[in-house]
Amino acid sequence: MHETTVALHGQQVPLFLCSELALPGDTLDKVAHCKGFRDWVARTDAQKVYTVEDVEVQHVDFFGPHVGTIKLKVSVKVGMGPTTTSIFELKGGNAGVLAVLDHQGRQYTVLSMQPRVPIANFSLLEIPIGLIDSSGKFAGKAAQEFREELDLVLTKENLVDMTTLAYNGKFSGVFQSPGHTDVHNALYLFRDSVTTAQLASFKERTEEEEGDIIDLKLVPLKAVWKATSDAKTLAAVALFSALQAEGKLPESTVSPS
Repeated sequence: MHETTVALHGQQVPLFLCSELALPGDTLDKVAHCKGFRDWVARTDAQKVYTVEDVEVQHVDFFGPHVGTIKLKVSVKVGMGPTTTSIFELKGGNAGVLAVLDHQGRQYTVLSMQPRVPIANFSLLEIPIGLIDSSGKFAGKAAQEFREELDLVLTKENLVDMTTLAYNGKFSGVFQSPGHTDVHNALYLFRDSVTTAQLASFKERTEEEEGDIIDLKLVPLKAVWKATSDAKTLAAVALFSALQAEGKLPESTVSPS
């Protein structure tokens, strides 16, 4: 199947594969039924500013049998204006965690550092990103490093959803380049007080770990803006500062033992 339709604004809008795209015959069906595409359709159907005239699938990357990244070329029309074209990628969202450690009036955070091939940078500091899995745990490579190197297990029970707290459902996360992709990060906060011994241990562990795919670095919170230009990290610090100023954040997200 190389062409079908998708329901948008009460109409059946053409959905088709690029004629030059050589992919298995069931690709379009898989795209139409994958969560990322269905989420985009739901968001598009809910807005009333523009109508979609057709949707061309220009490329699909698969992660095993599952649809990964989808590149779309969409023709849209605002009112009686001319038809315009938007080309973008659907990748979906994930979770990012700002870990704030309070010690004697000072605040620190733990950032991850890993190769970022698209920007040819192998030392960009950023908040750890991953997924909140079905058991409620923060999962992913960075979360694994937190567990193994710092003995910190991040779960829904010890995280505060800063995105929901700030926007009350208006946004599903912080969008980094909404003109080109739907990639977004729901931003969470882990916060706890640490002793001098714990802080020294964190510093030692994050300084001695070198050469891994993902390394962790302990950074003073007030110095994060100078340490990285990563958008989600800067957004997380900004949300933390604003929510804290309004008194909406707890002194600790960890329940007493």
